[in-house]
Amino acid sequence: MNRKHPVIAAPQFGSAPHWQILIRDEWCSAIARLTSALVSGASTFFQARRYLNLPFPPLTHAVSSPSGLGSDSKPVAAAINGNVTYLADSMQFYLELGCRITKGNVFYISPSFRGERPDVSHLSQFIHVECEGQGDLTAGITLASQLVDYLSRHLLLTCRSELESIAGTVEHIDELLSLKADFPCVKFQQMVNDLGKSSPDAISRSPSGFDIVTRAGESIAVETYGTAGALWITNYPWLSVPFYQAKAAQASYAKNADLILGSCETVGCGERWISGADIRSSLSMHGVNGAPYEWYAAMKDEMPMRTFGFGLGIERFLMWALRHEDIRDLSLTHSIPDVRILPNR
Repeated sequence: MNRKHPVIAAPQFGSAPHWQILIRDEWCSAIARLTSALVSGASTFFQARRYLNLPFPPLTHAVSSPSGLGSDSKPVAAAINGNVTYLADSMQFYLELGCRITKGNVFYISPSFRGERPDVSHLSQFIHVECEGQGDLTAGITLASQLVDYLSRHLLLTCRSELESIAGTVEHIDELLSLKADFPCVKFQQMVNDLGKSSPDAISRSPSGFDIVTRAGESIAVETYGTAGALWITNYPWLSVPFYQAKAAQASYAKNADLILGSCETVGCGERWISGADIRSSLSMHGVNGAPYEWYAAMKDEMPMRTFGFGLGIERFLMWALRHEDIRDLSLTHSIPDVRILPNR
């Protein structure tokens, strides 16, 4: 790849008050412009397809991420007017409600909050592009692939100088666009069968009895099965995904898929259970307290509907677009306990 030396490098956060770095450093200005382009581009993409933007509040009593045997995250509690609730880790449940309110398709772009310590590929607060649409998993994979293609093209048109200054090249974006949103796929079990023998570090075993692909495994999978740094991994073990993901008939795998871009999961997609009875059964099998989700099951009793949904992390997308290895440099405002914007650190 013809890669030039990057002109703009990430600042050393912590070397000065955080707000001073934000207003002085060229990196921060470039990240702000890139983030704005992705948020506006995603909104344009969905509105052109008649998806309605529903601005639900970022509070919930029913979190979606810490919701099963395969969860590695915790909810973020918040006290509002004396009532304890949670900052939303995802707008999925509200969006499923939105599909029933509008009898159509909906999307939302909002911060999501996760109770985990940030590292090179995880943030405790990130910008989440989420949608819910009527259809199955295949429809979701198709739409998510189209969104990634659209955002890649949109960045080239609006922020090419920022991309070249930071990544040193845009050849990886051109290569992705050459696929025309037709990204390769591999089934999870096939990947386990292949990589479990040749690359033992790619797969680990959960104490709950199912296989898990590691971060190193995602990179190896892209190198093995992917094209232009892109790969859909589909049909994970059903018990490893959250309770709301539908299960394939007469099989132990889920109707879900993750899109790996470069070396990191960037899009998570899944088909939902249709009926309330299925939700209640799934909650029980995943060992999740069903009380906070009874409204969700009752909603499906009242109006069964086959939907898919997916979420794209803006900062994860920027990691790939900028060829950058630390996601913490791509978030201008942090929800890290020891990093404050105001007052001074």
